[in-house]
Amino acid sequence: MSTLLSPPSTQQVAEYLAAFCTKHIHATSTLRDYYNVAKFIREHRHLGPLIPKLAYAVLIVECCVECSCATEGCRLRHMRMWSSNYDFLVAEGMLHLVTEFRVVMNNSCPKDLHLIRAMRHYKLHKTMLPTVESVTFLGDGLFAAGKAQATLQAAHEAKYTADDIIALCPNITSMYFYTSGGWGSSARLRLMPAAVGTMTCMHLFRQAICNMATSHALTPPPESPGLRFSEDLTSLTINTSLLSPSQMLPPTVVESLRRLKITHVCRAVDWGRLSGASNNLVLPQLERLEIEFVDPGTGWLVVPVRYNTSVEFPRLQSLEVAGAKHADRSIYTYFTKYTIPLLILSADPRDFKDIDLRLLQCANGLQVKYCDSREHPNTIYSVKDMEVLYRFRTGLRMASLSGIDYPLPEVLLWENLCWLYLTASIADVESITRLLMQLKGLETLAIRCLSMYPNDLLSDSSAAHFADQAGRFESIFKTAKPYLDAPIHNMLQRLDIYVRQKFDLIGVACLLRRLPALKYLGVNPEVATSVAQFLVPQTATSSVLVGEFSTNELPEYTSTLQTSPNL
Repeated sequence: MSTLLSPPSTQQVAEYLAAFCTKHIHATSTLRDYYNVAKFIREHRHLGPLIPKLAYAVLIVECCVECSCATEGCRLRHMRMWSSNYDFLVAEGMLHLVTEFRVVMNNSCPKDLHLIRAMRHYKLHKTMLPTVESVTFLGDGLFAAGKAQATLQAAHEAKYTADDIIALCPNITSMYFYTSGGWGSSARLRLMPAAVGTMTCMHLFRQAICNMATSHALTPPPESPGLRFSEDLTSLTINTSLLSPSQMLPPTVVESLRRLKITHVCRAVDWGRLSGASNNLVLPQLERLEIEFVDPGTGWLVVPVRYNTSVEFPRLQSLEVAGAKHADRSIYTYFTKYTIPLLILSADPRDFKDIDLRLLQCANGLQVKYCDSREHPNTIYSVKDMEVLYRFRTGLRMASLSGIDYPLPEVLLWENLCWLYLTASIADVESITRLLMQLKGLETLAIRCLSMYPNDLLSDSSAAHFADQAGRFESIFKTAKPYLDAPIHNMLQRLDIYVRQKFDLIGVACLLRRLPALKYLGVNPEVATSVAQFLVPQTATSSVLVGEFSTNELPEYTSTLQTSPNL
């Protein structure tokens, strides 16, 4: 008897269309991606009411150059060829849904830019899109254009191009560019070639600065004394290396600021740049603060800091610190009155002995992003580098440790943890048992590892980060005694183990018998079925559901704090 499949519901179709559009229309998508969406819309007119607004949210003007060589006799085309989805949006009657104007130039070409010609070819100079909030430039081509162009000519073209963009999008509140170096703020424009592309961005920024609410701020600030940031500014980036010691930012209304990023900081943040004449700075809406410290010995200008400025962050949700070993040891004092939901540390394992770890006492959750900054590949880390961090007693409730295959901590003095995610070289049952015996309140443990067998330690180059880890396993085995039947943990409800090489079926079966509260075991998707078939008869219980490893690096309530560059 054949089974008739019921057609998908309207909600299911809508969810599929949303996922389809999200796949093809994202922060760095081009016309090639967009044409998949346009083709789908044309071929499925009956689904029109279910097409999400995202399908019409981006107006793209894209340049393609077949060849940019200077070789005589080359038969390839060297002229700029522009294309756009403007005609499609007009034909669909959806221009009113456009929220982003995107210029894509992935091909580097030294010829003059002539973006204004492309815009006028598509009659954009006769159009106004008041709904557009963001202007984005993708690709290195913008900054490679016009290398042979005279400075005066480039300046004129840049001004007229910026004028046309402002006329098209009079209400822009953010501007970004994306090159091979990643997402850039307007601060990086100072580092770009002084050609027509850079000049266009500078003109555009100066004309739009008063409206910019969600953009990185230009540093150094424009020289025009009358300019000031928008009263609705929500996102601000300050590159302190581009500021002179006495230089202040344009007048900044901080009441609406939600995200603040300060880079190239020497020792301490000079909050006086934001507070002006006041000695008390309050950031009432700030949710995300990022600080990047640099080594004063690398040549960055050491700016005198006004330590008499107090600062308050009553709604801070996320604090991210990079280069913390170069920070003044008093940095934690700014946060002692708060319990920050998420503290993010980006550091090399060797740095922790020089970091003021009292900062951990101000946080409820911790994410450590290990950065391998060894200058020579033969440099080997020591297990002791990490023990400084793990032996510092804190009240953390959540921790995520990823980036380097470190052995599982032998001692972890974070007794209040209820959620833990980490990457490891070897996650043998003995080490897991010892870890659980120390964290009695843990409810979720997620591990990504190379193998569950110590003999595989040196079978993969990524497991050789720590040369002295091999001798740890024998002492751990004697302490943990994993093959006894007595319960070792009464709180753990979820255990996820993702193994790149060998999964220890027998060891995990023994471990499960000692975890009476366990409800879910997550493993590699490709072995989930076989693990379930083996473990159920071994554990003599059906209360543990075996499924796929699905725990994220951060629990759901903190993952929303990790925003895209456009936020």
